[in-house]
Amino acid sequence: RMAEAAAAAEIAAQEAVARAELEATEALQQAMASRDVQMLQAALDHFGQMLRGGSEQARLDLAAVEDYLRELKRHEEEFLAELEASTSALHQLTLQPATIFESDERIQALQAAAARAIAAGAPAAQIEAAQARVDTLHRQLTQLLQDQAVAHQALATSLAAARAHGYSQVGALQSAIERARQIRLDSAEVAEAEVLVRSLTEVERARQAEMQAASTALHRAHSEAHSVAAATAASGKPLRSFVCVDPLRQALERARKAGVDAAACEAAALQLSELETAQAAHDREVNSLCDGLRAAIASGDEHMMRSALDTTSLELVPAEVVAEVHGRIEALKCERERNEAATCLDAAVQSSEGVQGHAEIEAAARLEAGLRRARECGVEGLLLRKAEKRMAELADAAEAAKREAEALAWEEQQKAARREAAERRRREEEEKEARKAERRAKKAEEAEEKKKDSVPEGGDFLSRAAQQPQKSHDAAWVSHSTDDGRTYYYNSVTRETTWEV
Repeated sequence: RMAEAAAAAEIAAQEAVARAELEATEALQQAMASRDVQMLQAALDHFGQMLRGGSEQARLDLAAVEDYLRELKRHEEEFLAELEASTSALHQLTLQPATIFESDERIQALQAAAARAIAAGAPAAQIEAAQARVDTLHRQLTQLLQDQAVAHQALATSLAAARAHGYSQVGALQSAIERARQIRLDSAEVAEAEVLVRSLTEVERARQAEMQAASTALHRAHSEAHSVAAATAASGKPLRSFVCVDPLRQALERARKAGVDAAACEAAALQLSELETAQAAHDREVNSLCDGLRAAIASGDEHMMRSALDTTSLELVPAEVVAEVHGRIEALKCERERNEAATCLDAAVQSSEGVQGHAEIEAAARLEAGLRRARECGVEGLLLRKAEKRMAELADAAEAAKREAEALAWEEQQKAARREAAERRRREEEEKEARKAERRAKKAEEAEEKKKDSVPEGGDFLSRAAQQPQKSHDAAWVSHSTDDGRTYYYNSVTRETTWEV
């Protein structure tokens, strides 16, 4: 009865502890549902000691509540940090000064910071201060846009005038560009206007430089032409050198295009007219000489062409005409050499027909020399193809003879190699059989010695001693056979090998 009473008391105590743990767990759950950090901390302080000494499930529940409390604290700290950061950033943006050109970016930054501060629960007064700052920036931005519109219109007007009237409007366009830069007008017209200013300036600079260069070139060309004409007039000979005419003509055209002084252009034009008249007379004389040379070329007579070259003042004739005559003479010479080469090639082809042996090699050499000369002279046609075909036949025949000689030489080498291999095998077999015979003779000798040792004592010792060497020498010859069946003899005493005993 005492044991039953003790067990009942223990069960009652356990039930009481379980009820207490259940009540503590429910209280902690209610505190967790409230999401109040202080309430949950108070509940943990009140029931924590009891649950730590309770059941395993109680300790697990306590650990879960403690984890939840730490998570609530972390969220609360993050919320407070975000509130502090957002309000601080908004306050700095509100107080930080900004230029009129930074108004748009500052408005966007303030709006983003205000939205972040509102989400974090910032005070309304701070939000209102930020909104007032945004309104001020809006007014500045509106004034800037109006100024930019006026500057854009002025720039467009100046740009159109510069396109129409050129360099004379560059000053007004530069002023409009400077105003646009001051208010930071960002448009394609600004870049286009800057490009146009640079282009017009470069064009004007290039025009001035070209006028100066054209004037200098005209003066130099006019001076050179005047010097040539004066020197020719002083010599009393006709003018033959006209290298100064084209430079003077080109310099005059360039000067007129560049707007050089009209008086300088007129003086140069007069000098050019005198030179062109002299050049026309010279050209007529040269054409007459060229016609004579071309008539000689048309005749096709080499002697006539050489005579024309000898009787003509070649210094007056253009180099290409003289070269044409020399080329025609060289062509006739080449044609003559080509005919000779074709005749020699035909003879070489005819002489190579039906030859054999050494004569075939000589014929191939002559034909090869004839082909080389024919190619150098430009021989073409059926004869060249016939010679090349015959040369190929001779080359094939020579190649076939060479292969046949190489095949015969190879066959002889193979035969010699086989004979050498057979001789080497024979010597190896003989040495092998000799070693075998030596081993057998040695065994026979050892058997004979054992036999002599087994003879009983007594008898005629001298007669036995006299007979023993002869018997031992005769018994030492042992017959053997080679692999091919031949019999030979080996003496184990004298170590001799012989075919007959």
